[in-house]
Amino acid sequence: MSTKIFDAYRFCGDFRQLHERLHGARGELGRRGEQHLLRARCALLQDKAYAPCILELSVDLDVRAAQRGLEQMPELKTLQSQVFDELLDRFKALDDPHHRDPLLDVKAEACVIPHPRREDEFLIKCYAEQCDLLEHLGSLEGFVDYHYQNCTDRPEGVDEAQWVARWETWREVLGGDGWAAPVEVGFSYRYNERCWMTALDLGDAKARARFEAAMPSPREQARSLARRAIEAHAIRRPGKQAAPGDAAQARRQVSMSGVYRVLSETRQALGDPTSALARQYLSLCEALEPMILRTPMAMRGA
Repeated sequence: MSTKIFDAYRFCGDFRQLHERLHGARGELGRRGEQHLLRARCALLQDKAYAPCILELSVDLDVRAAQRGLEQMPELKTLQSQVFDELLDRFKALDDPHHRDPLLDVKAEACVIPHPRREDEFLIKCYAEQCDLLEHLGSLEGFVDYHYQNCTDRPEGVDEAQWVARWETWREVLGGDGWAAPVEVGFSYRYNERCWMTALDLGDAKARARFEAAMPSPREQARSLARRAIEAHAIRRPGKQAAPGDAAQARRQVSMSGVYRVLSETRQALGDPTSALARQYLSLCEALEPMILRTPMAMRGA
């Protein structure tokens, strides 16, 4: 049976010191969680605002079609209301421990397991959907990497004796052959459990200012809009018909793997500044930016 214990650390010192580290992390983790949620709200707002424009533009990448799409944009108040309703439903769904929503889940947890034989040693298993929250927990003073997995070779810098010691320590603290979950044998520090309220509350001037500061500039929005329209155009563009007996090409036309391949090829072309597609992308960006400046989405940098 494979054993994987990632984002795990060892701390040597008394509990008061460990508590100071973990309790002191709340401020930075809260700030990072708030920024994640503000960016998520901005992303959802852009999705709803620009959906008609992407649909129009993806037909033949004609800038005049983009203008038609932008003219169909709902009022900002309507968009914000739609985003609020969606956020509220998705946050409620996160109460289910089996439900995942990587865009909105900013909770974090550090499970502390006292060593059964050493009073001044603790193991910490960290959990979070967002990588930067895990990185911050792992960077706390005195935290030393102590992950273990038996399905790959040990990491560089850890000799065989140290690797075996990790295995034996984790096996001991997690209950021998039973392998209890860390939360069953330790105690947890939990973070950002009510942080979602930040993403919903735009009721005062400070909250609105934070949201508008997180909103991408019109230039950044134009780049995102152009890229998404080009990708949508590539997906919907009819490809060459499969030759008789060409089963692989026929499958490509109807399978999700074909969509992924088209997107990969499109993104590769966009990354090549000498390609015709990259030049078309830049031209679209230049045309879209002044259009966006005339919409309610030009909250910043207008």
